[in-house]
Amino acid sequence: MQNEKVTEKETLAGEWKELLDLLEKHNAALEERARNLSSKFWSSKLKQGNGDPSKGGCLGCRIRSRESSGAIYAEWYKTIWVKKQGAEKAKPLGQYVKKGKRDQFGYNMESLKRIAKPVEVDEVLETEKAFRLIRELNHCLIQLRKYAAQTIEVEKKWEALSEGVDGE
Repeated sequence: MQNEKVTEKETLAGEWKELLDLLEKHNAALEERARNLSSKFWSSKLKQGNGDPSKGGCLGCRIRSRESSGAIYAEWYKTIWVKKQGAEKAKPLGQYVKKGKRDQFGYNMESLKRIAKPVEVDEVLETEKAFRLIRELNHCLIQLRKYAAQTIEVEKKWEALSEGVDGE
């Protein structure tokens, strides 16, 4: 009887650990997908500007991730190219674009259209559609990891409670 309990506990712990491992794999794949989208956007921008990003438009994107929570952030920013007197090259100044209020996962498409230069509008909108899906998937994965970790904690409490009841 005791061996059956140990096996059941080990099985439950192993299954929850497998779920967390699976979620981590999905998170890594999602981050790679986001970085590939960003790279594709920047490649297109360089191609449009003949190797000069300042001529390919004014919007830029970046992907950030937090190791502790597994969160992935796909963000847009507006770049203004400033050339100081006597300088040979212009230097970029960036300003982040605010996310939309109506959609918790996406930027306002009308705002992006208004900010983007004509040469980059289509690429920005297509990339944002994909980023929006990535943000939503990221949200789901964060919630699943949170609930899986919470379930593991509750299972530990249940085990402690069961051992106390069985041990008396």
